[in-house]
Amino acid sequence: MSKFIKNLGFMAWDSQCGLYSVTQIDFENKMVKVYRENNGYIGKGKFALDRVKLLPCTGHKDINEKPLFEGAIITFNDNLYEVCYSDRQGFTVANSVNWFEVIFADKCSEIVGNIYENEDLKKEVRGE
Repeated sequence: MSKFIKNLGFMAWDSQCGLYSVTQIDFENKMVKVYRENNGYIGKGKFALDRVKLLPCTGHKDINEKPLFEGAIITFNDNLYEVCYSDRQGFTVANSVNWFEVIFADKCSEIVGNIYENEDLKKEVRGE
């Protein structure tokens, strides 16, 4: 029997196919099951675990009740921030000038994109 986890708070980024919600991670077979909703159509699929970058959910939401995932770009106090994770600090929001714990952005920030699909926002938030 496979050892897997179902219905986790993860997104998966695949550089060729884009961003997906994760429904199952199968560690024994090294696979991840995903889905994506687009204009009422739900696409499902599987990827090799080493093909995707797993993006954990912070457990917090923006003002529109959308969950904040690692890699999200948010507006907060009229500034752009990236949702980041590190083993040392946990989840933070950061830009080229400032950083703070993600809890301070809970329900008072708004997701405007992500670092994977919005290169212009990524450069702006990182000061590149």
